[in-house]
Amino acid sequence: TYDGENRYQGLTTLSGEPFTPIERRWVSDLAKYPGYTEIISPDSEFGHMFLIEVARGCGRHCRFCMAGYAFRRPRSRSVEEILAAIDEGKRRGAKQIGLVGAAVSDHPAIDLLVEAVDSAEMNLSVASLRADNVSEILLDKLSKSGQRTVTFAPEAGSEKLRRVINKGLDEEDLLRASRKAITAGMRHIRLYAMLGLPEEDETDIDELIRLARTIKQVMKEEKHLGKVILSVNPFIPKPFTPFENLPLADFKDVERKIRRLEKELPHSEGYEIKAESLKESWVQAILARGDRRLSEVIANCGERGYREFARQFKKSDLSASQYLYQAKEEWPVYPWSHIDIGVEVGYFKREAEKAHLGESTLPCFEGCTRCGVCK
Repeated sequence: TYDGENRYQGLTTLSGEPFTPIERRWVSDLAKYPGYTEIISPDSEFGHMFLIEVARGCGRHCRFCMAGYAFRRPRSRSVEEILAAIDEGKRRGAKQIGLVGAAVSDHPAIDLLVEAVDSAEMNLSVASLRADNVSEILLDKLSKSGQRTVTFAPEAGSEKLRRVINKGLDEEDLLRASRKAITAGMRHIRLYAMLGLPEEDETDIDELIRLARTIKQVMKEEKHLGKVILSVNPFIPKPFTPFENLPLADFKDVERKIRRLEKELPHSEGYEIKAESLKESWVQAILARGDRRLSEVIANCGERGYREFARQFKKSDLSASQYLYQAKEEWPVYPWSHIDIGVEVGYFKREAEKAHLGESTLPCFEGCTRCGVCK
């Protein structure tokens, strides 16, 4: 149902029966469901890489990350299970093992797994690294496997913003990890960052520039001639996060900040700025918080991609502002409110208030029942 201004108001059943929320299903024992590549083919997306899931979910509580809430609680696969999967990949003729997870380097036996891949005489790739727990063994193997760029995701340049988003990462972590990467033979260091985060102001952009320059100085001290690559994207509010009801950042302001980064971190001085297409980000933002009325727009796209989506959306009678720029007080209920992921009502609001105050939330721990999932 929608109000007079075409804003989503709620959901009722066609039959008139009481509505039961759709409960998220989750696998309590991952070992019953092996998670690895079933098809090795040069025609597949990852070619001859054998992908192995090492863990599912994440307990870091980053406030922008839907996966961290929708797939909570974090569960690591056993060492024995992963070692058997590595053997299976070798048996099938794969040339490279890809370890998959929300934070691969968080696996408690990551170094042992890396050594097993090395013993199997296979190359290694990982889905993600945390700068605060990346090991020399892992970096050495990645370098030995031909990787020349290591990626860390501070998400923001300032300590203030990293507290707002609850990243749990400080600058010393990044500098220490960068030195390890250089020692391991990595040529370039890439940093992921978002622009338009809640509570962001111009001083946060100053800090992002300073951080990039500090890491560049570390590279110079090590007589290293690689680049500092800054991959920046607009922050896009996602469902099932403490930021789900925030308006999207003004893209004109985001574009201005990108231009500033390009000016102050020039290519000639060993920097590279990579920015996602704002048109793609616009589409992503609408899909992230859209309702079922988008189904017709999606169906009309066929297989033509995001450009066709933008064209079909503009032909519809839907308003982008309803999905992108409404403030939280204008959302009486969300288009995804009929889905129960296990997080208690009110938890996201409390986390949003803590974000505004710059207060941190501890990662998941045994016996914790804060968010409600583990109840």
